[in-house]
Amino acid sequence: MDNSVLEIENGIVKKCIDKNVVNVVIPDGVTEIESSAFYDCTKLETIVIPQSVNKIGACCFVNCEKLKSVELPQGITEIHDYTFSGCKSLTSLIIPDSVTKICTGIVGDCISLESLKIGSGVKEIEKKWQFDNCPSLKKIVLADDLEKIDSGLFDALSQDYEIICTEGSKIFKAINRSAKLKVHIKALAAQVQIDTLQKEKQQESVEDFFSKLLADKKDCLFKILAQTKTATVVFVGIACNNVVLKLGTEISKWADKVKKIPSILSDTAKSVKDIYDEILAAKLSLGEIPAKLVSDVSLKHDDNGELRLYSKGRLPAGLNFSDVKCLKLFGITEIDYSAFAKCESIKEVSLPEGLTVINSSAFDRCVSLESVKIPKTVTEIGYRAFSGCSALALVAISDGISKIESCTFGFCSSLSEIVLSDTITEIDFSAFQKCTSLEKVYIPKNVTKIGIEAFGGCTSLSNIEFGGTVEQWKAVVARDRWNKNTPAKCVKCTDGEVALT
Repeated sequence: MDNSVLEIENGIVKKCIDKNVVNVVIPDGVTEIESSAFYDCTKLETIVIPQSVNKIGACCFVNCEKLKSVELPQGITEIHDYTFSGCKSLTSLIIPDSVTKICTGIVGDCISLESLKIGSGVKEIEKKWQFDNCPSLKKIVLADDLEKIDSGLFDALSQDYEIICTEGSKIFKAINRSAKLKVHIKALAAQVQIDTLQKEKQQESVEDFFSKLLADKKDCLFKILAQTKTATVVFVGIACNNVVLKLGTEISKWADKVKKIPSILSDTAKSVKDIYDEILAAKLSLGEIPAKLVSDVSLKHDDNGELRLYSKGRLPAGLNFSDVKCLKLFGITEIDYSAFAKCESIKEVSLPEGLTVINSSAFDRCVSLESVKIPKTVTEIGYRAFSGCSALALVAISDGISKIESCTFGFCSSLSEIVLSDTITEIDFSAFQKCTSLEKVYIPKNVTKIGIEAFGGCTSLSNIEFGGTVEQWKAVVARDRWNKNTPAKCVKCTDGEVALT
């Protein structure tokens, strides 16, 4: 990670230098985040913490008002004082099983926090200011192996909160020994038991239906991904076609439609769009892959490495794309953080119209990826989205993008051509750093800011053109070293040239 965002020494994140940062990906190998490292980063919305981190200091994320979610790595043993205090947009938090102690006020003033899951390793929870001003917290999930919990721990909460745990478990018995706490679990536990029986019956019927439907398909995959009172989400993979379907709860209402799926997916001679159109023509709805179930989904590709995926919503990280060379996506609107990071075999990616967000590090270090066309519907490309794609030769940025984030195409050493749309107004630091094959770049006239080393280390960049006048170029805020180690001697404008120093 660039030192202008984080200060890192000896594997320890000391502090976040840019208090206006929106997205942060902490690099692998970091073992500790120091106390108050992200204190008052009020615009921080997302942060990716690697599994190598085993310690997070006190007050680390205090007043990160826009932070909506955070995944804590297994290996952390203690949640220190006020870690997430004042994170007003945080809606859920999962305490890993490796944590043994939760210190004072870790979620105080988290006014949007709706659910909290406490892992089985927790032996001690400080009561002081623990849930102060958490008016939205209604669900607390406790691991089965927890043996005790203080009856006054949740006193600061409103009286309509629910404690969720398995009926008959150690913690269930412990809670029932507390007159104060058991009123919050009794009715819920009974309902959980009823819901479980209903889901088991429903699942058995769905599995039976698909087992019969796919019986003559030798090489196919099927998985129930989710079941609720209103819908069933299933995954089916045949040949190189993979589809996620959202179905109703009554099989009789969708059975005839789904019977068309084996023939639709088996026809690999048809284009991706043709198959997608047939799925829609059958009046079937695409579903979304739940992030927590990615390890249960095995995607299919053909002998040539082609894989097609039809789903909706957010494509989560964690799916296995090993040996996939050609990836064709349809229906998704967002690509998760690091969804394809280090997928070294992918050479070609087809992104669907309707895609709006490519999150940070989505294709980071896809070293075989040769070209990518960003659909016009994309409005946001995150930090390091294509960083280290050393085979990437051509990039075309769609009209919906206004900012090239930091390090987005950094270290793309084969990148020889970039097409930037006129909607772009800012090129952030290190955006194209060390794109050593880049010889020419056209900077749109609406660009008003270029960050540090945006084109630093582009050792072949000899021709820089600007779509505006000399006067407009001089008004551009170009940070020091934006063109460090580039051979270009000037910027060519529409009415003249400006010498570079």
